[in-house]
This record gives sequence, structure tokens and C-alpha cells, in this order.
Amino acid sequence: MATAAESSQQKAPDSEESGVQKRRQRILAAARALIEQHGVDKLRVRDLADAAGVVTATLYNQFGGKDGIVALALKEDYLERFSIAGMASQGHSPAAALRQLIAKSASDARAKPENTAAVLDFYFRADSDDALRSVAHEGVKQFFLAILGDVARRDDLVPWAHVDRVADDMVSATYAVLLKWLQGNLPAQELEYRLLMTAALPCVAVSRGNSREEFEQLLSDLPTVAGTSSADAT
Repeated sequence: MATAAESSQQKAPDSEESGVQKRRQRILAAARALIEQHGVDKLRVRDLADAAGVVTATLYNQFGGKDGIVALALKEDYLERFSIAGMASQGHSPAAALRQLIAKSASDARAKPENTAAVLDFYFRADSDDALRSVAHEGVKQFFLAILGDVARRDDLVPWAHVDRVADDMVSATYAVLLKWLQGNLPAQELEYRLLMTAALPCVAVSRGNSREEFEQLLSDLPTVAGTSSADAT
């Protein structure tokens, strides 16, 4: 039987680990808040330390610096915001999964324009940090891969399709639409429509059978800003 002293020693590491985790989450939450307010470029380590209630040395020791903090903060934000990962395997058709994913993406972009602007700023910058760009790219790519993977499981994927490359291009294309909206070159009421058109067309191109028909139906059912269907507009 363990003595009281031994029990105390056994609990101490767990308690310490819990404290470190809570501090980590507090730092990342503060980082996300500051990024949303000021963008990635204006995020200063000293300001983040003050907001999180820690010394700057803690940030460097735990995350390695600003880039490490931003990468983890945005990664966790993506995982939280796109909690519908794997939707394609939860009873939804690939087309329905894509529609819900895009609807959430548009909703989150409108709700957090500063966060979206921060992500796109380093995503399209020629000298962007590879780790930061990877967080923004790979997080979204996984959802497109899940949808295309469901198409493949239905045996509806055309034999020449390179799924990884298609998903890659879908990410870049949808981010380009978001950038156009942020620049004021796309009306807010068109955002979801244009995102869905941009993501669905590659899915039509690499699909066949029922999956292709469902993607085509999705596109034909989309209302345009003028109040007509895309089928009427053609």
C-alpha cells in the first residue's frame, strides 16, 4: 500500500502536466485572439506574453518562437472550425458533404475576416514560411481528400484522376476566391456560391456514375445572385 508521501509524489507529475497543458491552451487562445485583431504580421511575442500572462521566455521555450506559436494556433483553429472532417464517411453523399463543408467555410470566413485575411496573407506570399503555409493548406486539403476518397470508395472515380493533386488545386482555388472577396472584388452574397462552384467543378471532372450526377445536380440547383439557377444561366 502506498504511503501518503508516495501518493503525493505520484500525483505531482500529473498535476504539473495538467498545468502545462492549461498554460499552453491559454497561450494559443491568446494568439488566436491577437491574430484575429491585428493579423499575423503585427503579432508581437511580447504582446502575446502579456495577453497570456507569461514571460516571453516561456513562449520561446515551449513553442520555439513566433512561427511555432502561429502554426499551432492556426492548426488548432482549423481543427475546431472544420469539425465536420470525415463527413463523407458519415452517411452523406460526397456532394452533400462538399456543400456543408463550403457552407461552413463561407460562414466562418464572414464571421472571422481578420483571421481569414491573416491566413491568406502568408499563404499567397512568395516568401511565406513553409510551416505556416502547410498548416493552412494541409488542414483544408484533408477535407477535400475525404470527399474524393468517398467518391473512390463508390468506384466512381475516373481512372486517370490523381486525387492528391486535385485536392491540392482545390485548396488553392478556393483560397483565391476568398482572397478576391477580402479584396472587395467579390460581393459578400456571392461568396458561398463562388466557393462551391470552384470546389464542385473539379469533383465533376474526376467523377463518374452516381457521384458525378450528384455533383452536377448540386451545381444545377445552385441559385445565382440574380435569383436564377445555374442551369437557367447556361
